[in-house]
Amino acid sequence: MVNYIGRRGSETPFNLVKLSQAVNYNYTRLDGVFSGPINDQLFYTLGGFYRSSNGIREPGFNSDLGGQFSARLSWLTDELELDFSYKHLNDKTSFYAPIVMQNQGTIKQLKSLPYDFGTLLSDDLKLLNFHTPEGTRQHDLEDAQQSLMNSYTIQFKGGLSEQLQLNNIARYANLSNRLYTLMNLGNESIIDANSRLQFDDITKFKNHFSNVALPEELQAKYQRSTDKTLINDPSLLNGNGLITSSYPLYSSYKQQQFINHLSVNYLTEQWSISLGHIYAYSDFSSLPLDQWLGQLLTDVKHQPERLDIVLVDQQDKVVANFTEQGFLAYAGPVYLTGQGQSRSHSVYASLDWQVTDKLRFDFALRNEQLTLSSRSQQGLLSTTHNTKNYYSHYTPANSLTDSFNDNALSIGANYQLSEQLAVFTRYADAFEMPRLINYGNARGWAKNAEQRAQQNFGQPISLTLSEVGLRYQAPHWQFSGTVFDTNFDPLPFTVYRGAASTQQAISINTQTQGLEFEYSYQFNQAWQFAAIGVWQDAGFYGIPKQLPQSEFNGNQITRTPELQLRVTPQYQAGAVTAAVTWSYVGERYSDIANQFALPAYQTWDFFAEYVLTQQLSAQLEVKNLTNTLGLTEGNPRDDLSHQEPLFYGRPIFGRTIKVALSYQF
Repeated sequence: MVNYIGRRGSETPFNLVKLSQAVNYNYTRLDGVFSGPINDQLFYTLGGFYRSSNGIREPGFNSDLGGQFSARLSWLTDELELDFSYKHLNDKTSFYAPIVMQNQGTIKQLKSLPYDFGTLLSDDLKLLNFHTPEGTRQHDLEDAQQSLMNSYTIQFKGGLSEQLQLNNIARYANLSNRLYTLMNLGNESIIDANSRLQFDDITKFKNHFSNVALPEELQAKYQRSTDKTLINDPSLLNGNGLITSSYPLYSSYKQQQFINHLSVNYLTEQWSISLGHIYAYSDFSSLPLDQWLGQLLTDVKHQPERLDIVLVDQQDKVVANFTEQGFLAYAGPVYLTGQGQSRSHSVYASLDWQVTDKLRFDFALRNEQLTLSSRSQQGLLSTTHNTKNYYSHYTPANSLTDSFNDNALSIGANYQLSEQLAVFTRYADAFEMPRLINYGNARGWAKNAEQRAQQNFGQPISLTLSEVGLRYQAPHWQFSGTVFDTNFDPLPFTVYRGAASTQQAISINTQTQGLEFEYSYQFNQAWQFAAIGVWQDAGFYGIPKQLPQSEFNGNQITRTPELQLRVTPQYQAGAVTAAVTWSYVGERYSDIANQFALPAYQTWDFFAEYVLTQQLSAQLEVKNLTNTLGLTEGNPRDDLSHQEPLFYGRPIFGRTIKVALSYQF
């Protein structure tokens, strides 16, 4: 749950400081908020956090570091409310790519790569140099994903009369984000180390040096890039004899954004009408397009090391290097750069009408006009002195400007059958507008000039939602249940075909029908029980008939479980509060063929708080108490269907334990 409404100061001062510390990994966080009155009409709020961590999947360096600071000044009178807010964010967070798992009937970890804390990032891979169209650039994994933001918000709310109210919120923000990490592509990049030395490219490389020594006198071996140690028996490497390829990925965006939301509300005892206009403008001096920087050869273990393939003579003297500092290439699938602007105008009207004492009705319409303008370039390949591919320069810039217009509506009703029981229904016909990055990425991943010329931003995605439900509230318990139907038509679906082939974009219609519920019961003053869950039948349709994968139409949407449950009993008496949460995530599929099943899993979480004094309290939080192995996805960058004994998967985090002290004054 995320609260997007900032805290506002009031006549009663509120100050809170909280210090959190992880017990079983390196994590420290300080939170604070300070608010109160300056005078009868002026109030302040200051707050933020600062965090430092090596990460649950510790790569050997600190890539979780930073925080946020915000300030808010509020002027409140009987006639109006005026707020000015400033927020500064400077935060680095780890990006954890999937890790190698094995599927031999039962999905398990590799002993060298634990599912709960293992990572394929390491200090050996931390600082690397790359050949790019901008020249030689150095990227540091410790930079991770860094977000910078300064935003300024002015919010006004004033009454023009007893029934008429004017609201306006304006925000200017300067944002940037840089992501640098190592990713995986196809599962075929997980290779038996001995087999890799027999590939055709190694044989050709060996034959090329036949003038230095007889081919039968040369042998291909692995050498660690850092200390130049030769590996004589690759089958013993880390107990699994495996190697893999990591693909450095860099992406960045810089954005200046201005948003203004103006609304006029007319209120009576029985109904209210709102009319509004939203203006949003964004100028991207850098769009977050894919920049794949090469291919690195590593072993398969927690915090892996780079490997080189070298030719050695009979005395184990290195004759030639096939790789360079672990690099098989300095170019990945694509290298893209771009800029763009988006400008959006939305007008809307909504009606909320209390028809009778029992019947309430609401209706809303919105129209959005969006203009996108984008400019993009694609890196072109050259070779280094040792025949390694790299992106040396750009294609001429291509630009595109297009406009879109779409309408959305929502209609709903609530009927009170009794004091305890109500039924409700809602229908919404909405849309999702195209994005600026669609054009640049689509051109970059296209197979040829003809396909590139056909690329554009795409079209708005149609989204329809309908639901019928009931709510019941008794003295000691309450229940809410909803039957729903959700449709995307069409939903763009990106198909990765591993490292050797380009990705493919297809459109798939999706339909999801299901039931969600919330239930709570108050046994007595100390004990209460809460449960929430959803069952859904989520399928996709519309894979083009010319594709062989069209036979999978009707299958379950990838990475979407049918059943999810969360149950929480809680005890609160005196100074003690304790709660246990049991969560269940049903079986899901990694591939659209629905052959590669990701097993259902369940986790236990524990929370406890003890109030030491009126001002001081202590908290204990344990996540994934039983250290469950649960997979949220298989390899999304593999083919449309895959069923391999070795694959990339993304496990949930292992057990974490945190303690905290909160001081309120």
